[in-house]
Amino acid sequence: MKIFVYSAFGVVLKDFIEAVVIELKTTFREFGKENIKEIFKRFARRMEKVWEKIKAKWKDIFKGSLEAGIQAFFSNLLVFIINTIFTTLKKIVQIIRAGFTSLYQAVKIIINPPKNIPKDEIYFEASKIFVSGMIS
Repeated sequence: MKIFVYSAFGVVLKDFIEAVVIELKTTFREFGKENIKEIFKRFARRMEKVWEKIKAKWKDIFKGSLEAGIQAFFSNLLVFIINTIFTTLKKIVQIIRAGFTSLYQAVKIIINPPKNIPKDEIYFEASKIFVSGMIS
């Protein structure tokens, strides 16, 4: 909704700023040839023309702003979906990496066990390492 309002406000503001810039250029170009009253009258006429122009194209402004709002909504939705997918994939990769690391450490203990430890205890320690790696 904000994008819709900002877009419409931006179009209106752009038209007014363009008119002000044109009037400032005219004022500097005509410097000394007009008095303040004439400058303000010309400026007021220009602003009235801009306002009439905006009123004449309000439907187009509304339509363009609505399109911008819809586009922003779908853009944000797409970014949300992509972020969710990649975050999930990142977590899956972390789980797989942790699983392989713990599997490697468990196999390493089984293949090269410390001396003077019974085989049952070696397998128990290897299973603890593997399971703790899978859980974390």
